[in-house]
Parts: sequence; C-alpha cells; structure tokens
Amino acid sequence: MILELNSELQNQCIRVINKILNDDEVYKSFSATYGNIVLLLLFVNYETDDIYGLDYNLKKAERYFEKHYSAVGYEKMVVSFFREMVLANFSDKKNMVKKYKNKFSHLLSNDKEFALAYKTTGIFIDFECWLDSQIIGRPFLEVLKEKAEKSEAR
Repeated sequence: MILELNSELQNQCIRVINKILNDDEVYKSFSATYGNIVLLLLFVNYETDDIYGLDYNLKKAERYFEKHYSAVGYEKMVVSFFREMVLANFSDKKNMVKKYKNKFSHLLSNDKEFALAYKTTGIFIDFECWLDSQIIGRPFLEVLKEKAEKSEAR
C-alpha cells in the first residue's frame, strides 16, 4: 500500500501518479479512474505532510469533479476533509479526523445511497479505515487487515 511506503518510494509513486494525471496519452488509458487517482494523490500528499501539493491537487480534484464527473458522497467528503485540513494548515489534525469519522459513520449508517456508493464504486483507499488509523495512531494496513478479518469471521 502506497501509504505504508518509505518517503523515497512515496516520492516515486507521486511522480508516477502525476505522470498519469498530466500526460494526455497516459490519461486516455486511465480516464475511467482519474477521480480515484486524484483522490489517492490527496492521501499521499497528506501522509507526506505536503501541504502545497495537497492544496494544488485539491484544486485539480475540485475542477475534475466540477467539470467532468459529479462526485458521489464519499468523494465529496474526502475532498471536503482535505480542504478543511489545508485551510486549517494541518493544525488540530486529530480533532478534524474525529469529526470526519463521526460524519462518515453517520452517513454510512443513515444514508443507504451513500453506503451503497461507498461499497460499490471502488475507491482505492478505504476512507473509514484510514480515518480509524489516524485516530488510533496505528498503520493503515493493520487497521485494514483487522477490518477484513472481522468481515470474514461474520
């Protein structure tokens, strides 16, 4: 998982993702998943504390969702979360993450359309697990594996 890589590998991933997003020929091959790729880049920018990259790529994501594709609920929430982080200049991260975890959990349990879109649309990162990992301070992959194990046990 890209979020668990060392900083050099994360930088290489950022370069590859930027190539996909900025090269017209490559873009044609990935146009169906462009929105998810932009969202993935937001997570990487956040994880590497790259506030300038995050701000730049947020604008790119907002333009894309405005012009080419109407974002579904969780995509809007991801963009909103990172926009608030940039505006707050990454201050009070833990409380902001908790706030979004509560919003996200509420929407998953009370909005069937939101829950269905989240479970079926195929975002590259499980936002709920990622929020949990941020709150409890454990690696994202550990939290994701625990969730998968609990799902399999049911």
